[in-house]
Amino acid sequence: MEFTQRPSSLSSVGLAPPAPAATNQQNVRYYHPAVLSQIREDCMAQKLHLRASEFTEIKDMVLWTGTFNVNAKKPVSIAESAKLLSWLRATHENDQLSPDIVAVGFQEIVDLNAVNVVVNNMSGPRSAQWEESILAALNTHMSDQAYEVVLHKHLVGILLLVFVKRNHLPFITDVVGSTAGVGIMGMMGNKGGVAVRMTLYDSTIVFVCSHLAAHTHNVAGRNADFANILAKIEFRDSVFDEMNPSGFVLFVLCDRILWKAKADTVALQHYGAAMELDMSDHKPVAALFHLKVKYEVDDKKEAVQREISRELDKWESDNKPKVIDHPSHYVIL
Repeated sequence: MEFTQRPSSLSSVGLAPPAPAATNQQNVRYYHPAVLSQIREDCMAQKLHLRASEFTEIKDMVLWTGTFNVNAKKPVSIAESAKLLSWLRATHENDQLSPDIVAVGFQEIVDLNAVNVVVNNMSGPRSAQWEESILAALNTHMSDQAYEVVLHKHLVGILLLVFVKRNHLPFITDVVGSTAGVGIMGMMGNKGGVAVRMTLYDSTIVFVCSHLAAHTHNVAGRNADFANILAKIEFRDSVFDEMNPSGFVLFVLCDRILWKAKADTVALQHYGAAMELDMSDHKPVAALFHLKVKYEVDDKKEAVQREISRELDKWESDNKPKVIDHPSHYVIL
């Protein structure tokens, strides 16, 4: 019995074939069904990536972010939340913009004494009070659409709050938070950072709020704290890599806001301080951004998937081994 085989080429669908399975018969190549299934899945993913522009749209979003070192002062009460509007209501060209996303970073929400640093027992109540005050200001004075909390994360005196308008909430996924203490002994939370990562529609956004080493001359200390925070931040499935962001990365420091993003996806509209607020020895800082967020349209994506699936079906059919009856032997083509 003689066996031959039609030459196979998976290169036409973007992948080389696996090595032939061991066999005692020459010129026979066997593909395990699980291997073929994985090849098909990988090929589908590659081709979808190459055709992403056919089913991806861009949504224009507005992001407001702010940072405030409150010097352990008590949160503004809900009844007095309007006092925060000079900070929260950033304007551009005299037009009030109602942000889709609000990210608020605080430093020193509690006194950084030994008890609070070690036990961390006051941070929870203070965090909740600030969350209530900010949410009251947003929903009462900022928009006719209600805001809701995506996540809040705190570490001793550091607090990060992320809110979105309710209509965007169903399109937020993969929300995860992380903390990194870099203070006393290189690990306590008197200095450090908190982070929140989320997927908004189909774009990834990472917020980091930090409190770094003090004093004007201590630039090296702040740089070291910054590097240590980034090295320690871990999300459930990955380590944070700020040098290779998959979307928009926002760093909220004490009195400073920094950001990093892919080209042409972010535009700064406003940056400044709210000098009217005098509850602390620091002034709150705010920034307003326009974001371009990716949104994959399900119907269009499914249509592309069906086209690719038909291409793969045809390739598999054309390259399926065929057995023909020969007068003296069988031949596998």
